[in-house]
Amino acid sequence: KEKGYLEQARAPMPNDPALWTHIDASLLTLTLHALLLSEEDPDYLEVYREGVRQWYEEIEDEDCPLFSFTCGAIANIDIDAEACVEFLRDAPLDLIEWTVDNSSREDVSLVRSPELDHWQLDRLLPPSERAVMRWDKNPWSAVRGFGGQVESTGVYWLLPYWMGRYYGFIGAAE
Repeated sequence: KEKGYLEQARAPMPNDPALWTHIDASLLTLTLHALLLSEEDPDYLEVYREGVRQWYEEIEDEDCPLFSFTCGAIANIDIDAEACVEFLRDAPLDLIEWTVDNSSREDVSLVRSPELDHWQLDRLLPPSERAVMRWDKNPWSAVRGFGGQVESTGVYWLLPYWMGRYYGFIGAAE
């Protein structure tokens, strides 16, 4: 308390695009999950949950089932579980990182937000129309991939899937 960490927990991520990165969001998601499961002080828990709720409002449009399932579970946030499941259904399981260039599509515009990054799209495309996804990368990127030279892991899909199953957002297969 005396160092101000509890107050910082009310706003765990900066909302300044110059300071925001997806790797930080991924790490925050996993550490908040561990923190809220291990904290026993109800006053601290409420502050942490308040911070998670505030942060989730800012990242809800990231179309990230990992963020949604985790925040829904640890902070009792009403999430769109159906959209998360649809993401997992649509996401390609071919993990070769082919270069995907959406910069010349006529149905999107190029912008420099939500991050101060290379060109990004003004809306998120479905997972099947993007490059191989990783939660530490910007899903808004207009161009991404490594020309088929790299194979990614399946963690981007497996972690949210099993998080969703564990917390009951995804039911067992029929």
